[in-house]
Amino acid sequence: MEKRKFRKIQKFGNSKTQKFKNSKIRKFQNSEIQKFRNSEIQKFKIQKNSEIQIREIKKHGQNMGIQESRRTDI
Repeated sequence: MEKRKFRKIQKFGNSKTQKFKNSKIRKFQNSEIQKFRNSEIQKFKIQKNSEIQIREIKKHGQNMGIQESRRTDI
């Protein structure tokens, strides 16, 4: 009996959190925050990749043509 009661409480709690998660305001906020985070992550990745590619060019003088064609935001 105790296990069943616990499960019921858990289900009820989950449904409440589910309703809260699915509410329109929450979704809107999440999407806005998510967009911002994704854009920031993207910027960081591009920046990091360009830095790595610059280092590669400095290290390997022969491969300069190949590396330069791969670089985008420098």
